[in-house]
Amino acid sequence: MATNITIDPVTRLEGHLKVDVVVDYVNGVPQVIDAKSTGTLFRGFETILKNRNPLDAPDITQRICGVCPVSHGMAATNALEAAGTMTVPANARIMRNIVLGSNYVQSHILHFYHLALLDFVDGPAMPPWQVIKEKRATFAASPAEDAKRPQPLTQWRNLYLAGDFTASALPATIECAIRSGFRAAELVGAAKGRSIH
Repeated sequence: MATNITIDPVTRLEGHLKVDVVVDYVNGVPQVIDAKSTGTLFRGFETILKNRNPLDAPDITQRICGVCPVSHGMAATNALEAAGTMTVPANARIMRNIVLGSNYVQSHILHFYHLALLDFVDGPAMPPWQVIKEKRATFAASPAEDAKRPQPLTQWRNLYLAGDFTASALPATIECAIRSGFRAAELVGAAKGRSIH
């Protein structure tokens, strides 16, 4: 008699997946006689793209997955090129392959360490972070820490730095990251003759 096995959801991946497997004996040996996998999450990207400029497709479809956005953007780009019967120059094809290869490496590293590693190692018995309770917290940078942060304005035109500076003491790190991004946005706005306020 056949045995139906359903795994729903399949974990340790980005998105939702259901697998149905039917196992039965064939000549006295258990074998998989049928298997189906189903993506169970409808994100509606096809609906989002309706009545939009086709050139929006590569940017929008990259939001399908946080692990492999490049491949989704490339699929949309390939579809646009096929629809327009375009031929990509050799240099563009090479650059795309380099970007896709880089994303392939990044995606596998992210998947292994962030999604799958938990199945292979025992984590710490306690959370690896420390809760900070500071009644006097002002979210101001610790003395002299802010001076270590690279300034957002760089020597290169249109390149601004922003983000977390992990060498500063918490809770200052969070506030410094926000201030850093805000300062970079101010500089970008000023370069464009606009105020972000």
